[in-house]
Parts: sequence; structure tokens; C-alpha cells
Amino acid sequence: MLLVEDDQEVLDMTVTVLERAGAHVTGAINTEDALEALSMKRFSCAVIDWNLGASNADAILATVRNKDADLAGRTAVVTGDFLASGDEASARRYGFHVMAKPFRPRHLLKTLARLLAKPRAST
Repeated sequence: MLLVEDDQEVLDMTVTVLERAGAHVTGAINTEDALEALSMKRFSCAVIDWNLGASNADAILATVRNKDADLAGRTAVVTGDFLASGDEASARRYGFHVMAKPFRPRHLLKTLARLLAKPRAST
């Protein structure tokens, strides 16, 4: 799975939680790292922080949408920032699950289990 989070401490902690639950995680700290990872590997699911410092996750989400319909349906966008704006509706319209921060590790694991249980769009 791909995990994109610009706060190194949060990234490290979330990777640890996910790996302890049995996930194989590729962490990315910024848009560039995430796009490079997406160009090199196919992921079963993704958790992408909307607010990535000076930018947001638009470029990453556009790449996911255009490159891999299965991953788009198995992507959670997490944030504490845009839930009151139209960006949430936009993310949902493109099929991304939206999850508010902060979240409990158990909630993240349950969300990922639901996303992974979705039927694949392609084989």
C-alpha cells in the first residue's frame, strides 16, 4: 500500500501501525516521492494526506485516477483541512474515500479493510 503524509513523525507512526497489522507499506513524504512510487509499482490501496505542506494532493490523485481505476476505488484521502469545503465533494465524486484527521489506528485499519474488500474494476 502507498501512504503519503508530509509529517515525518505521523508517517513513521502510521507505517508502524500498518506494518504491525501485516501491511506492506511504501511511505512517501511529498508529492514527488508519491508520484515516483506510483510510476514504479502498482499498489493495492493508498492513504493520501490532502494537505502536503505548501501543496495538496491534486497531482497524486489525478495520477491515481488516470492510471489505475482499482487503486482509485481503494484510496482514502485523509485530512483535517477541507471537510467544510467543496474539495471533499470533489474527492468523493472521483471515488476516493474521505477520512477526517485525527483518526484512531483502529478506524484506519477498518477503513482499509473495507476498501480492500471492494470488487476490482479490472482484472
